[in-house]
Amino acid sequence: MKALLDPKSKVKKRSVEILLAEDNPADVLLMKEALKQSRFPIRLTVVENGGEALAYLRQQEPYHTVPSPDLILLDWNLPVKTGLEVMADIKGSFSFSGIPTLVLTGSRDENDKRKAHQVGVDAYLVKPQLWSHYLDLLKHLEDNWIKAIPLERPYS
Repeated sequence: MKALLDPKSKVKKRSVEILLAEDNPADVLLMKEALKQSRFPIRLTVVENGGEALAYLRQQEPYHTVPSPDLILLDWNLPVKTGLEVMADIKGSFSFSGIPTLVLTGSRDENDKRKAHQVGVDAYLVKPQLWSHYLDLLKHLEDNWIKAIPLERPYS
């Protein structure tokens, strides 16, 4: 006798929602290309400054209907609001303080790294200089952050 599947037990996969706050178009392009190589389904949203990042997280105009990100990749040296200011707002908010936030920056300055950790970043990563290093970064993201994100949800 064949067992019938209960339609209520079916699940569907969703994409990993990543918010990238980055003002350098070349870095955005490299990150997009690297994420295309992911073994996980990824939906990347890019904002160009810290003010837009916070508007996105708060679902303010023009981001009223956006999904909450599963992971935030945050440049440290953003215009409008710096990565430090954005991090302080993120970690000070009950609504999105639990979202893993990784600083992805060109800065190797120890003061920047210390400040980032003081405001609660989950990781401080220096931007890769070579394409192959972007693939290494992708593997790091997958193995340490993305694989922990639940991607299955029941059909509704």
